[in-house]
Amino acid sequence: MDAEKKPVSKTKSQRDLVCFNCGVTSTPLWRRTPDRKHSLCNACGLYYKQYQAHRPLHIRHKPAVPDHSKDGEEAVIECVNCHQTKTPLWRKNDKGQPICNACGLYSRLHHKDRPVTMRKSKIQRRRRDWAMVTPEQQGSETMPPLTPPHTPSLSSPYMEQYPMSPLFDFNESRFQDSLSQLSPNELKMWYEFFEKRAKLLEEAIVSQQA
Repeated sequence: MDAEKKPVSKTKSQRDLVCFNCGVTSTPLWRRTPDRKHSLCNACGLYYKQYQAHRPLHIRHKPAVPDHSKDGEEAVIECVNCHQTKTPLWRKNDKGQPICNACGLYSRLHHKDRPVTMRKSKIQRRRRDWAMVTPEQQGSETMPPLTPPHTPSLSSPYMEQYPMSPLFDFNESRFQDSLSQLSPNELKMWYEFFEKRAKLLEEAIVSQQA
């Protein structure tokens, strides 16, 4: 009967194992130190195998991140500087904290936090005025049609019959193409029209410089 008894295993049970380095009692896979004297958790064992040193304890625990997936709602991002929750582009400060686009640009330009008093309740989009854009910036894009102010002395059925936008094109080649399609009488009419407008512009410039 004594011969049928199984030898008692010297190996500790899974419940008694404790990581020699970090002290955890649960791990997907238990490992051992090179001298086989101590048990290591899977993370500490892999770290020791790669770096030949015990894993630092201060990197063992990751900061707890609130899980919003259970509620079915996405986490609301808030600017740590002005507490804005809506911005065209989220940025990060030197500490890695989220900041809105306005605060990020201000900090990059002035090397300090953007004052909260500068916060606007409504996001203001940049508006590009086409009149301030040069033809070189426009490239091959057609400039928006420019309608001259209504002047009774110059208004006539003849003027209203022809479109204005081709003749107000900033691109010289397209402007010349438009002129080539006009008759001599039409060219004369447009010449008088632009000549009067040029005089008005000259008077406006002189009055502003006075």
